[in-house]
Amino acid sequence: MLLFRPDVGVFSRLLQQISMHSGGREVLDQTVINLEYKGNVVSLHKKYNCIDYSADWRCPLSCGNDTVIAHFTGTPKPTRQSPINLEWVRSLNGSARCVHTNRGCCGFWPQFFCDMKRSLPQLSVRLQHSLNETGDCLVEGTAL
Repeated sequence: MLLFRPDVGVFSRLLQQISMHSGGREVLDQTVINLEYKGNVVSLHKKYNCIDYSADWRCPLSCGNDTVIAHFTGTPKPTRQSPINLEWVRSLNGSARCVHTNRGCCGFWPQFFCDMKRSLPQLSVRLQHSLNETGDCLVEGTAL
């Protein structure tokens, strides 16, 4: 997550860095952003930037109930417009599909499914259709 003040000069430098790498070697946006802001980065409390991997039991990161921003890493993302994928996201034990994967914060998938159901008008038509095919929210107290 980034919090920053817009600056045309910074934006221009970021575009230049990206264009320098367009000759066949892909550069991640995160790489050029990290280089631009090197030495000026402040870490936030993990509840505002939580990454919870199930792939590595040695990873000490975990997201608590106070999490504000959780990263859904890996593939497929929980917003993938496929009824099968959305059924895994909806499932209360869908996080079992995360064991030994790089999908982060899967414990939040069922709640995220309910949030998507509540936000249908703001989503793409295709995602709305897939969510409607998938079924109701299963998280207790948030039935839709």
